Amino acid sequence: QINLSARQGDVEIQRRLREALHAPQFWAAIFLVAAISIVQDTMESRELRPASGFLRDLPHEVVRDFLFIIPVAYSALKFGTVGALAMAILCTFMVIPNWIFLHSGESVGGVMLQMTVIYVIALRVGTRVERETGARMTAEAALGAANIAVARYRSLFDSTGEGILVINQHSTIVDANVAADALFDAAEGELIDTSLDRALPPQLASALTACIADCCPESIDVLITGPDGEDVWLAPACTTPVGSDDLTQVVLNDVTERRHRQSSLEAYAGLILHAQEDERQRIAQELHDETVQSLVMLWRRLDAAEEAVTRSPATIA
Repeated sequence: QINLSARQGDVEIQRRLREALHAPQFWAAIFLVAAISIVQDTMESRELRPASGFLRDLPHEVVRDFLFIIPVAYSALKFGTVGALAMAILCTFMVIPNWIFLHSGESVGGVMLQMTVIYVIALRVGTRVERETGARMTAEAALGAANIAVARYRSLFDSTGEGILVINQHSTIVDANVAADALFDAAEGELIDTSLDRALPPQLASALTACIADCCPESIDVLITGPDGEDVWLAPACTTPVGSDDLTQVVLNDVTERRHRQSSLEAYAGLILHAQEDERQRIAQELHDETVQSLVMLWRRLDAAEEAVTRSPATIA
């Protein structure tokens, strides 16, 4: 794992160095370093100084190293730590001939100290630039992901077949999808920034207001008149979006078909019960009629037997 991280770091450094070497700005900074070094070496070898100004009393190496800060800082701002260190190394190579031929003793230590300051500046500025660049890229990536999420949500929001309303705590509609506009026969965007009482039928507005006030996710069926004059049953479902406690999202589920099926089932069940009741009554009537007829026949037979006994008692004896 450590070796893999080291290889990845080397690859990243090489990539940044290639980017810097392919950039015209980096080569412009290199030419600036070369020009500063050549001019300062020429002036120092001939003991030339500016005719006036604060640079007149400064040592040549201080002026040169002060000017080296410009391309180093520019490389740090444009190419980060890699570009800044590469430019500082180039400055070091440009100063080496000056150390060898024009300086000795304590002056060499002073030049080395000044170059060390340049390296420190390169590291600090380059690190800070990379940190700021990384933070900016992270923020841009997060913003891009948020925009993608918003676009996906908006696509789902507008493409769903159920009407959706987003309502704030003042009972004002802050967003509505296409299905909601069609449900209430409104133009696109017409429902936005409109109160519930003005935008919706009274019975639905009252139901939503009560639901939002009680924070009740349970839905009740509400009957409204559709855009074509037909009866439409809606079952509003209220939810609170994550991170938006002052907003309520209401999904207007169309349950008209369910209500029709329920009514049909209730009517069918009523017909079955009615048929069963008729059948029970018919059976009871049949049983009653058959019993009466049997009793009548039995009574007639008893009368006939009695009459026969009365007419011919000897025969019976």
